[in-house]
Amino acid sequence: MRATFRMGIVVAATGVAAMFLVQIASAHSRPIRFDPAPGAVLTAAPAQVTGWFTSDLRRDPNWNFLRVLGPNGQRVDTGEPILSADRLSMTVNLQSGLGPGRYLVTWRTWDDADGEIFGDCFTFFVGQEAAEAAIAQKVRLDGGSQCERIEFDANAGTPVPGQTPTPEAPAGEDDHSEDDGGGGLPGWALVLGVAGGVAVGLVGGKLIGTMA
Repeated sequence: MRATFRMGIVVAATGVAAMFLVQIASAHSRPIRFDPAPGAVLTAAPAQVTGWFTSDLRRDPNWNFLRVLGPNGQRVDTGEPILSADRLSMTVNLQSGLGPGRYLVTWRTWDDADGEIFGDCFTFFVGQEAAEAAIAQKVRLDGGSQCERIEFDANAGTPVPGQTPTPEAPAGEDDHSEDDGGGGLPGWALVLGVAGGVAVGLVGGKLIGTMA
């Protein structure tokens, strides 16, 4: 009885671990944090904006970038994005002497492992007055209609700069619309995890049986 109970624990624990590892391996590049953070209220304009991500980013400034619009709707970032040595973070410098107001950050990541391009937006504020004005106007922190969100599998070919690729999969290919950014686990991962758990559990059960 005790050996059977132990084998059950091995099967369950190994299955969960296998599913967790598969989920990590198949995860797309997603942001961990930004500096300034979304919704941050600063007393002075920052010198740069930095984002940290979950997977290695490809060195392509057309599809892997941080861009910042100032209160007047004009670009205030300077130069190409700067990738860290491990390609897990990205920084863009801003113009000097920027004033108070609402700033919109648009970010894109091109995952070097799975070829997916993903992007969204967020805002931060310089000065309390700008933040209070945004609240009064019910301005969305994700940029609302000003933001061009994107999720696109670029494995079929490099997208053309200046054109927005459509996120839908071509006819005859699998639809990835159920992938909401790593929050769910695909069915094949579940099957693989359970199968791995059962296989290792059976081996563990045999070992336990010989030792009992």
